Amino acid sequence: MSGFSDVRDVTPAGLRTGAATLAGLIQFAYNIDNPDAQVSGLTDWMNSERWAVETRTAPNTPDLAKNLPIAREMTRRLLADRFQLRVQLSTRTLPIYELRLANKGPRQLSPATDTAAPHMLYSDGTGSFAEAMNMADMARVFSSVTHRVVVDETGLNGTYQFKVKTYSDAANRQTLSQTMLQLADALGLKLVSARAPEPILVVLSASRPQPN
Repeated sequence: MSGFSDVRDVTPAGLRTGAATLAGLIQFAYNIDNPDAQVSGLTDWMNSERWAVETRTAPNTPDLAKNLPIAREMTRRLLADRFQLRVQLSTRTLPIYELRLANKGPRQLSPATDTAAPHMLYSDGTGSFAEAMNMADMARVFSSVTHRVVVDETGLNGTYQFKVKTYSDAANRQTLSQTMLQLADALGLKLVSARAPEPILVVLSASRPQPN
């Protein structure tokens, strides 16, 4: 399934994407962490066909880049209107991971000097780094790699910056999963298997939008 990366540009005044799948838009609109386990009913075209999407807010709407719940609500309305999307929400007990502090953790986490910086994890070929990430952000990153819901149970409430060495050079490049496990260890974090009720979204029907 296409992921959250389909929605690349949430601006203060709207949402723009040049090539989003319906599956990716659904993942963003309903804030789905693990689409493989939490979304059912998708057909082939919903995962493969791509659409240019642009929305604009009404005057006096809060800055969407700082208010993702409002951006998600706008996207849900767009999907219902343009794609005739009908969904049903339910709950299912799923295998998950809990993000917890390891022994002697946390490590190498410093308070972010710019909390308005993008909450993103980067790699520069020598390691992994972030300018501003909280533990909920970290849980979402681990979820995208493990294909399970990851719940933050660290008890850490701040926004942090860090840079850690996760691989030495291109010749010694590791798989993404290995790199993320090394990152967790360097930061004094660990993933613990668990089971928990999680929301499930069932796509009942949708149709291709007509051109504007």
